[in-house]
Amino acid sequence: MKTKFTFFLTFLFLVSVQFTVAQEKRIKGIVKEGSDPLPGVSILIKGTLKGTQTDFNGNYAIKANTGDVLVFSYVGMEAKEVTVNNSNIIDVFLEGSNLLDEIVITALGKVRKKKSVGFAQQSVEGQDLVKTNEVDINNSIAGKVSGVQALGNSGATFDGALIRLRGNSNVLYVVDGVRVQSAGDINTADIESISVLKGGAATALYGTDASGGVIIVTSSKAKQGQSIKLQLSTEMANATNILEYQNEYGGGYTQDFITLPNGELRPDYGADQSWGPKLDGTLVRHWDSWIVGDPEYGKLRPWSANPNNVKDFYETATVNKAILTFQSGGENHHLSTTIRNVSQEGILPNTERKTTQISVNADYNVTKKLTLDANINYQIRNTLNNPQLGYTGSGSFFRPNLWWQRQLDIHRLKDYKRNGQFVSWNLQSPTNPTPAYWDSPYFEFYENRNEQDKNAIFGKLALNYKVNEKLSANLQYRRTFSHFNSYKIGAFGGRGGATDPQFEETTSSRAENEVYGTMNFNDKYGDEGKIEFASTAGFQIKNETYNSTYASSVGGLTVPGFYSVETSVDRPTYNATTYKEESRAVFGNVNIGYNDIIYLDASLRADWSSTANPDNNRLITYGVSSSFIFSELLQDAGFLSFGKLRAGISSAPSFPNAYLINATYQSSGNYNGSPLFSIPSTAANPLIAGASTKESEFGLEMKFFDNKIALDLTYYNTKIEDFPRLDLLPSSTGSSTIYRNTGKETRSGFEGSLNFKPISTENFKWDVGINFATIDWKVNEIDANDDPNTPSTRRLDRTWTFNNSYVVLRDVEGESKGNIYGVKAKRDSQGRIIIDQSAGDWSENAIVREDDQLIGNFLPDLTGGLTNTIHYKDFELSASIDFQVGGDYYSQSKRWATGSGHSIETVGVNDKGNSIRDDVSNGGGIRLDGVDSVTGEPVTRYFDATAYFDRQLPAFAENLVYDASYVKLRQLSLSYNLPKEVSEKLGVDNIQTSIFGNNLWLIYAADEIDPSEIENVSGSSLGRSGAGFRWAEGAQFPSTRTFGLNLSVTF
Repeated sequence: MKTKFTFFLTFLFLVSVQFTVAQEKRIKGIVKEGSDPLPGVSILIKGTLKGTQTDFNGNYAIKANTGDVLVFSYVGMEAKEVTVNNSNIIDVFLEGSNLLDEIVITALGKVRKKKSVGFAQQSVEGQDLVKTNEVDINNSIAGKVSGVQALGNSGATFDGALIRLRGNSNVLYVVDGVRVQSAGDINTADIESISVLKGGAATALYGTDASGGVIIVTSSKAKQGQSIKLQLSTEMANATNILEYQNEYGGGYTQDFITLPNGELRPDYGADQSWGPKLDGTLVRHWDSWIVGDPEYGKLRPWSANPNNVKDFYETATVNKAILTFQSGGENHHLSTTIRNVSQEGILPNTERKTTQISVNADYNVTKKLTLDANINYQIRNTLNNPQLGYTGSGSFFRPNLWWQRQLDIHRLKDYKRNGQFVSWNLQSPTNPTPAYWDSPYFEFYENRNEQDKNAIFGKLALNYKVNEKLSANLQYRRTFSHFNSYKIGAFGGRGGATDPQFEETTSSRAENEVYGTMNFNDKYGDEGKIEFASTAGFQIKNETYNSTYASSVGGLTVPGFYSVETSVDRPTYNATTYKEESRAVFGNVNIGYNDIIYLDASLRADWSSTANPDNNRLITYGVSSSFIFSELLQDAGFLSFGKLRAGISSAPSFPNAYLINATYQSSGNYNGSPLFSIPSTAANPLIAGASTKESEFGLEMKFFDNKIALDLTYYNTKIEDFPRLDLLPSSTGSSTIYRNTGKETRSGFEGSLNFKPISTENFKWDVGINFATIDWKVNEIDANDDPNTPSTRRLDRTWTFNNSYVVLRDVEGESKGNIYGVKAKRDSQGRIIIDQSAGDWSENAIVREDDQLIGNFLPDLTGGLTNTIHYKDFELSASIDFQVGGDYYSQSKRWATGSGHSIETVGVNDKGNSIRDDVSNGGGIRLDGVDSVTGEPVTRYFDATAYFDRQLPAFAENLVYDASYVKLRQLSLSYNLPKEVSEKLGVDNIQTSIFGNNLWLIYAADEIDPSEIENVSGSSLGRSGAGFRWAEGAQFPSTRTFGLNLSVTF
């Protein structure tokens, strides 16, 4: 009987299990906001702990029983409950929550409710960064954050953009808590979000390194379950914004051909200007007709224009990217690995960059209280022939807007080696093929090569211990390391053998090691927990080392074609640099909130550094901010959904650079085998300190009509004083300069953003974002020791313009920062120029001049951007525009393009109806109206066109200063998500395709040059002032426009 009863119980158990299993089934679907998939949405079976999360593309899968209730929740969204019925597919749309508990990332990676934050902060989601596949993080956020301006480089280079935040380019980048040496090391394919901290109250916890603002990057983390995502893209890039050239006159200094003994005509090959004969089809001996054995030898060809000879030199470049992401998440672990490979060609011949990046993020719950976190980012990069920009840079050997001839056929120059010799267009004469001034551009790109190899790695290992629900601790080891090798070859045979072959090698490495720890406490007090309290206390120990060596051959190479310092004919040049720094810090933060209405945040940090005087090497940084949610006090706010006032103050001193307080010695060769050392030209100053920055900030945030409109306004005022600046010393001291702390400056401005949703339905959604910023930067004091009755001045930078004239970027006490000074034409009381009739057309005195006059200012009046995103079902259209109003820049491109007779301005007719290039005696020339320098009477004078453009126009820098205002369509993309049922039939979770473009259209600019890509180098010291000043361009290459296709598949 007992056996039967046991069998019966077993039978009932099996039946019940079978019935239960039969009811449980696999539910899957996608969670979206509008047409956007939502990753990281939490899905729980109500009343249980069983759950999962959505993946990258909003997909999820979970086992549940019919009748179970699935709870879908996401930060900032209204939770939704769905009952499981007969269907195995449940797609869910979540809507924005009116609770307004939006979460943001702040200093040290602390997660805060946005309404509690009392300082300026803006976020950009990772999905908004990757729409156009930008490799550079700075270009990705251009126009998306108020007060942040991306200053790009010419598209001919592979260098990324420079960020200027509230006028400061010394921005700190932090990736998952690790300080990154270069923005180019950041893998944009692995970004979940970016948080931009702008002011001192926001960045105080980072100490002295963060006075210029902080960009916090949070990497993508794995969700529950497993997924594999493959992204493939290809792009085509072309040169754009090329200067407009004239096609009426060819190469030469005069409009006459040279007649050969046999009566044939030839141009002046050695002339690198286009003031030559009219391009009328006359048969002449071109440069390649003198190459013995060449098919063109001895032939005559028409003297005709080649309108596209500059444009055709720039090639169509391709950029191919492959990104593979693997994610795995379980109850106790998460692992995310991203591998990105980028192969970029340049628009210049024989230029390319290949980059491989690997990012790994992992966490493991060792116990319920102990968690282990680790992330590592590795990059290997090789660049071939990345041109150094500017008039004297390595990229200057091709100067179509400087020194060129308009009739040249660029395609004929590609074969630069014929019959065993190097050939070029600018031979000095038919019997002397040695190139004048420089070689063929193709020779330069293929023979005079440069190559850079970079390896970089950064990451951290962290232990997180949760003591209880209120108290936790964190200990981290962080490391950043980069190694850089650069090789430069000066080929044998250059300039027809007139130059010696050369080899240069530079090697550098930089390492940072950091130990970091925090204790974190949070709790709630009072009735219903109305008082919120959170605090953090921590420490940081950091050391940094830098090593660099440079070696160069001298006198040529003993073995032609074997490029090595060891083959130098004479003793090679060699020097080495090294420095070490150590720092210690302790810090703390307290955040208190009451009843979701008012919040107070205070941060304090103390730093000690080896670069400061040991007797005075402690710096205190603090930041205090508060926010007041006034909308909580309004019972019936009507159209107002949310309102917040915020205010903050901060103080951030800084340390001086290494080795300024103690004397160091410089290696200066050897004598009889013994090394020689010399006293440096800059004397040590044991009292030198870093600059001090104090700031106040006020803000207003409001949302209207159920959060459909959001407004954020900020005003800031920053005072900076005691800059460590270089001053002159008497020669009797044995040194020429010394650093002293002098000067005061103030920066203030308004920042604003307006986001609104004109349309929001289940199938159609339109989001618009507008941001803007202004800046007012004053030089209050330069040197307190100077004569108070005479304003002090300090030259920041300069570049050569003409003969011994310069255009100068200068600080002047009591004036705006960024003033540009140069020569102006002297004018009478009615604004008429004064002309010296006794001076010839080529005389520098023909137009009376005034030296060292204010001719511009590089600071913009207004910067900003506009983003538009439209969702329709599974389609998304996104566009980004950025703009600048005001500001000026000096143009080397226009200076030389006009002076050499290439630009379109150098042709045309004058008021007499004659060509301006005709002789003045025949009615030609450039007309100028003014007054006589002696009599003061009105006078009209015609200048020879060559003399005017090559001498008179560049002699006055004011003629070459242009308005830096622009409007630019920076990014455009159109994407499509295949319907779920189609993806499932193909055996994948999701498929997305997109077309995109970057740098598409310079909608408005005062000249052909894109002001947003002004270079940072030039002939003298242009742009090297270290503060991100882009005030002059050095005859740069054109911009690059890209179009691309992208395919993304998730498994």
